[in-house]
Amino acid sequence: MTFRPSARHGWRMAAVDMVDRAVRQPRAKAAATGADATVLCGDATRLDEAGVPGPYDLFFDLSCRCGIPPHRRGAHAAGLTERAAPGARLLMFGYGPGAFDDSWSGVTRTSSAPGSPGGSRPT
Repeated sequence: MTFRPSARHGWRMAAVDMVDRAVRQPRAKAAATGADATVLCGDATRLDEAGVPGPYDLFFDLSCRCGIPPHRRGAHAAGLTERAAPGARLLMFGYGPGAFDDSWSGVTRTSSAPGSPGGSRPT
C-alpha cells in the first residue's frame, strides 16, 4: 500500500489480508506516515467480522476476488456494497481463468458484472 500520498491527501483507507504476516509491514508503514489507515487481518468475504469500517468512495481489489471461490464471491460483493458511499467505484486488478491449476480461480468481465452470481451491485 502507498500510504504517503494517502496521508498527504487526507484519505481514509482500510486494507484486509487473511495472513497476519502480510499486514505487519503495512501497519508499520501506515503508523510511520500518519496515514488514516485501518489494516486488518481477516477474511475479505466476512468484512463485518474483520471490523472493516466504511463508507468508501473507491475500492481497489488487487487480485483478491479472483482467488475467492465462486460460492463466496457474493459475500465479498455484499461486504463491499455495504461499505460503498453513493457513486463509489471499484478498481479491480486480477487474473483470468486458467492462471492456476484449478477449475475456479480467476475472473472474467461477465463473472464480475452487476447481476451475475457474486457480481457487484451498483450503489
